[in-house]
Amino acid sequence: MEGGLVVMTRGNYQRPTHLSYSQDLQWELNSMEQEGLWKCLEVRPLDHYLSDPHEPRSIIQGSVCVYQKCHKEA
Repeated sequence: MEGGLVVMTRGNYQRPTHLSYSQDLQWELNSMEQEGLWKCLEVRPLDHYLSDPHEPRSIIQGSVCVYQKCHKEA
């Protein structure tokens, strides 16, 4: 039996100062899946996540991630 859903959005920031955060976050998400805590059901790209506050008239793309909590056997 599977558990509830976890839905999150995230920006795909391309600035060098944000790349290590994005890599660390992806590592954690993958680790949780490998540990059997949840499974990724879908990752959907977003063309316009938000307007870039550092670049006028520029947008930041993003993605919506859907995970499902897994029940571990005791």
